[in-house]
Amino acid sequence: MKKLVKVPLLLLLSLIFIVSACGQGSNNKNGNQPSADSGSTQAPASDQPAATSKEPASFTIFFSDHNIPMPTGKLKELDVIKYMAEKTKVDVNPVAITHSGYAEQLKLKIASGDIPDVFQTWGIAGDETVASGKALVLNDLLKEYGPNLLERIPQSSWDAVTVQGKIMGIPQPTAAAAAKMIFVRKDWMDALNLDIPKTSDEFLDMLRAFRDNDPNGNKQKDEIPFSMRENLSWGDNLFGMFGVNPDSTIMYENEMIPGIIHPNMKQALAFFKKMYEEKLLDIEFLTNSSQIWTQKINSDLVGAWVHNSQNGYHWRNQLLEFLPDKKTEVIAIPTPQGVGYEGPVGVKETAVNKTFIIFDTAKNPEAIISMYDWLISDEGQIWSALGLEGQTYTKNGEIYTYDMEADKSKNWDWRGAAFGIHGFSEKVEKARQGEEGFQAMKQGIDVALKEGLPNPTAAMPVPKAYNDNPELKNTGSLWLEAATLIILGDKPLDYFDEFVAQWRSQGGNDAIKEMTDWYNENK
Repeated sequence: MKKLVKVPLLLLLSLIFIVSACGQGSNNKNGNQPSADSGSTQAPASDQPAATSKEPASFTIFFSDHNIPMPTGKLKELDVIKYMAEKTKVDVNPVAITHSGYAEQLKLKIASGDIPDVFQTWGIAGDETVASGKALVLNDLLKEYGPNLLERIPQSSWDAVTVQGKIMGIPQPTAAAAAKMIFVRKDWMDALNLDIPKTSDEFLDMLRAFRDNDPNGNKQKDEIPFSMRENLSWGDNLFGMFGVNPDSTIMYENEMIPGIIHPNMKQALAFFKKMYEEKLLDIEFLTNSSQIWTQKINSDLVGAWVHNSQNGYHWRNQLLEFLPDKKTEVIAIPTPQGVGYEGPVGVKETAVNKTFIIFDTAKNPEAIISMYDWLISDEGQIWSALGLEGQTYTKNGEIYTYDMEADKSKNWDWRGAAFGIHGFSEKVEKARQGEEGFQAMKQGIDVALKEGLPNPTAAMPVPKAYNDNPELKNTGSLWLEAATLIILGDKPLDYFDEFVAQWRSQGGNDAIKEMTDWYNENK
């Protein structure tokens, strides 16, 4: 059945951006722009700049498909992309890369010489293109070709992609600084008369109830109380009960240290160890791919999981589709407070969702900036959210009617992954999701706005020590092996102390010095 949602045109065109009380919009135009002697880099010359060229400026963009089914053939030949290309006077070649393992695949492509003009990532912290000096500095280009971008993207998002006054990417603002939440099957909770847990102990009690009391009602003991994914991913908020995330950095005893070696991480690992011992944690948590993990949730097996704070609507729609005979309900819950820990909880704060980085070898960087400047305009947002009039939406006076199924059937609904740049827009999301879907989305965002861990190194380049020894990273084998051995019970909890000593001795102290020095210079 087609999803038809009506919304007034005036409301659809209204954008919701979070700005500071002191006038964020005006600061965007000037406050983040370094002066001529601050190291700002001019755009490389182009034989035919986008503003004067008779032929459309051409460029290639690499992006994650975000697990959205992709059409076959060249994406640039689709009518929906042709429309955008004509509006922005560009010849754009979008290249999708599978979301699972996206970072690794992107790295391999670039290393082999398959270099795009612009690519999508998440923030600039840890990005090798920025760290190696191969990313184009965008200050001057934004002044000339990106007025909408500077006006409509909050200063906090620009700050997160700026290093020593140099803007290194185009950021997509997040809906909330705490970008991940714990989602729970509220219908399971209601069936078992459970309250929302406020502490880590109460959270365990909820998971035990899911394990023992058949909340999916199939008379089988097949429930997975909590599920996460490979490489200890998508468990951030559970670590965050104790004020740490594996990818966080924290000032501790006058050193900027990674969350993986913070003393509170030992408490977090003890918590996961207990979950595993009591069969409250998916036994395949080390190997779940994104697809398998999603399939488990949609198969009425999982009681709680972590995902993006604004994805409540996604899980609502998925479960309604896969479990049409059940009155499923999913809610985001506040991150419970870890017993024995006092302090902020949740995930590390970030003002950036996707980020688009332009290589310094791009021949038409001004055209890329101009394209994204149009994409964040009212007209561009309607295109990225609703598609083409007469094919995926219609309008009657001031009323827009969006046909989501038509968008999917045409395989056009991936375009936001490559070209979506606007932040959370209430009016646009109401048009896409309908009132009920929007409220499911907003519920998670409202919860996320009330928590989060400080992120003092949001724009910090990758420490040289990490590049020299990737095993020091939170994705490296040192951490993953030690954490896994402790959780599975193959090593005692005190093995964490051995891991910390080993991490420091194998180059970790050098990384700490680099991060601490960077913080002291840039704070």
